[in-house]
Amino acid sequence: MSLTEAVVLAIVQGLTEFLPISSSGHLVLVEKLLGPSDTDPVGFIVLLHLASALAVVCFARKEIASLPTTAGRPLLILLIVGTIPAAVLGVALNDWIESLFAPNTAVVGGGLLFTAAILWVADRSGGGSAEYATFGPVRASGVGLAQAVAMVPGVSRSGSTLCAGMLLGFGREQAVRFSFLLSVPIIMGAGAKKILDGDSARSMVSFEAVVGFFVCFLVSLAALQILIRVVRNKKLSYFSIYCAALGAAGILWHWVGG
Repeated sequence: MSLTEAVVLAIVQGLTEFLPISSSGHLVLVEKLLGPSDTDPVGFIVLLHLASALAVVCFARKEIASLPTTAGRPLLILLIVGTIPAAVLGVALNDWIESLFAPNTAVVGGGLLFTAAILWVADRSGGGSAEYATFGPVRASGVGLAQAVAMVPGVSRSGSTLCAGMLLGFGREQAVRFSFLLSVPIIMGAGAKKILDGDSARSMVSFEAVVGFFVCFLVSLAALQILIRVVRNKKLSYFSIYCAALGAAGILWHWVGG
């Protein structure tokens, strides 16, 4: 993978991991545009996701630091419960999930259309007013199931968990903060697994990979700030329109261009 390709993928990942437009879907589409590479795409994509997770840790360091305390216990419980569905399904369906990351624009297109639909519905729901202490583990497991669905390329993880949180009772900003906090355990777990995988680990150790990691980290920090403003201003419908258009284009590309 050239340095230019690594930087392009890093920027795409950093912008799309937290904006509700599917980072995995965009990475597959960009890979399709750039053509085949000798670098293991799954390993490099996981490395970029680790950069995004580090950005969350820095961005939400106060909330994360509070987790071991009494005040942070309700949030800790919600994060544990919300992580379980994606962790279990990720292990059980690992081979099938990785096969979806082949450059298949039809799969990505379908996932983006699904993302567009849930964003449209959630934007009109307005959200609720629940806090971490009142949200409860049952509703947190519902957000966790939404995160598990987002393992399919094209289905936005941030969009799915944000929308699920709003529809289940979180306020808009509370839902978005819980969404990106919930991403950290899954991303870290997937990254640890790949690092233990010799082939994927080797694809993470190169000058291009290091540059891509730091570019993705910085862009992810910026994207987190953008997401907060977007949710406050009730602009999710704009992302819905974007995902619908890109999803339709992806499906058309598959059937026309192969």
